[in-house]
Amino acid sequence: MAVCVIGATMDTDAGDQIVPACNVHCYYAPCPMNGEPASTTPIEATDEQGREKALGFWSLRTKRQRPLVLHHGSWGDDRLHDGAGCWCGPDLLPAEGGAE
Repeated sequence: MAVCVIGATMDTDAGDQIVPACNVHCYYAPCPMNGEPASTTPIEATDEQGREKALGFWSLRTKRQRPLVLHHGSWGDDRLHDGAGCWCGPDLLPAEGGAE
């Protein structure tokens, strides 16, 4: 089961406010889901600044409890990065715990 990781998250439904939310369960803080399975929806990042930095971001934001789609290149590329089937051939890293 997954533990919550609360962070500053942009709420696009509330005028792009920054709000505290659980990055593991996808709930506003305080998260009522602590100890429940993590969201199975992957988070996405690029390796533009290096794979290790991207993996560090994943660890910090979710403790690797959610899957990660790691795109190659930059969000600023001319072609839009689009999920696990993206043109860049991203790596899909499975959750390392909590997502069941």
